[in-house]
Amino acid sequence: MEMDSMLRHLIGADIHFELKTTRDILPVLADESQIQQILMNLVVNAYDAMAKQPPPRNISLITGRVFVDERHAHRFEGVSPGNFALLEVADTGCGMSEELMDHIFEPFFTTKPMGKGTGLGLATVYGILKQNNAIIDVHSSPGLGATFRVFWPIAEGEIQVDQQPEPLVDLKAKGEETILLVEDNDGVRRFTSDGLNRLGYRVVPVENGQRALAVLEKQPGEISLVFTDVIMPEMGGMELAEILRSRFPSIPVIFSTGYTDEFLTGRGGIPDVLIYKPYTIDTLAHQIRAMLNQSSGSDTES
Repeated sequence: MEMDSMLRHLIGADIHFELKTTRDILPVLADESQIQQILMNLVVNAYDAMAKQPPPRNISLITGRVFVDERHAHRFEGVSPGNFALLEVADTGCGMSEELMDHIFEPFFTTKPMGKGTGLGLATVYGILKQNNAIIDVHSSPGLGATFRVFWPIAEGEIQVDQQPEPLVDLKAKGEETILLVEDNDGVRRFTSDGLNRLGYRVVPVENGQRALAVLEKQPGEISLVFTDVIMPEMGGMELAEILRSRFPSIPVIFSTGYTDEFLTGRGGIPDVLIYKPYTIDTLAHQIRAMLNQSSGSDTES
């Protein structure tokens, strides 16, 4: 991959660079040179953030399809819920304070010494995304690195189905087990169910914890894993998990949320196995497979 080689050459051999690209086709309306410019600027920014950091120094680049729900879409002006292509660049650099993050996309803003930077890299990224109705979200804390997540609208219908190559399937992420999906957002529930179905899983989708318990009462031996949202009306994921621990202790549980750690801390705490929204099916499928393998291993040993 030409871009992969160029980025690896750019950051040098002393930084570990990990590339995880989706097998899904992600049609977007974009100029190729602009996509490359975004990639270059985000990776260079990550490299600069680790200039004075001791090893290990890591940069990861991830792509995938995600569903952005109403709550996340409303954080950004003019953005509607729907399917987006995700481009994520994360580093283990110096991180940023909230005050610093408020200014990073401003033209000519830089934390570098005089003459060492123009302060236009991230401003350029922001400008390109604004032109294309795409958005960028940043998560960072001082000393804990930074994650930049770009969400680009999927151009639904722009590529004919019969023109698309058959997507490759990661055999390690496939399965035939039954997953109980507990999610109150219709779009997220449909996105997740469809994605797991394509990987061979049987999915039982419900909209809250009470309905999940009803399914488990009727099919106690058929459910292999529960994937649940944390915050839901009627019965949330934490309350559901508490009941599962006493009544169905052998069923593993994975949580998802779009809320911050601070928000969750005041509402029952942060679950051990948690996936943050928006997530890709690849990320979820690998976590599900790992949990199921671990669970079957425990069953075998006991």
